[in-house]
Amino acid sequence: MRIAIDIDSTLHHYWDTLSEIAVRRFGIELPYEEQLTWGITRLRPDQLHICIEESHSDAHILAGTPYPGAVRIVRDWHDAGGHHIHVMSHREERCAPATARWLAEIGLPFDDLYCSWDKVSRCAEMQIDVLIDDSPLNLTGALERGIAAATIAHPWNVEVCEEEDVVAAADWPELARALEPLLSGHSRAPAPEPVGAGAGQGMGVVAAK
Repeated sequence: MRIAIDIDSTLHHYWDTLSEIAVRRFGIELPYEEQLTWGITRLRPDQLHICIEESHSDAHILAGTPYPGAVRIVRDWHDAGGHHIHVMSHREERCAPATARWLAEIGLPFDDLYCSWDKVSRCAEMQIDVLIDDSPLNLTGALERGIAAATIAHPWNVEVCEEEDVVAAADWPELARALEPLLSGHSRAPAPEPVGAGAGQGMGVVAAK
């Protein structure tokens, strides 16, 4: 199967980094437990942009600590299970080199890395079977395209997990157990070429080496 995996708040706990930057730059706290929607309204749009830009600096990217079990589980899916791993992030294209370096340093195997905003469209293009992502918009978008959706549970995606057919778990070991019935018995299929192969390099596409 082809599994697409988000990074921020999926492979590592991004929120603390964003919150620390918001406090340091603007004196505004972003309590994790109170973030019940996808939109971050405590910050003005320009303030949020500044915080996200800093949070995606090379230094912050390389300092990320994976969730417990995430790397081992993804490695098992890739190596033992024979699944294609497509890492997809809303990070800007400029973040792709540092992100690829981070993935290599933590030992997480991947078949390609895609940094752009059109994640669900990319999933459809790449014939993704399962999307693991924290965004309610991406989870519902995946379901609308016939792609299975899964997530690490966060306050902002609780509602969609309760209302839609989303596989949700508190941590990676629980998520792996919940996805086992879906992933078991599927062999590795050839990865499709993206539409306009080669042109995607302008959208932060990094192929695994």
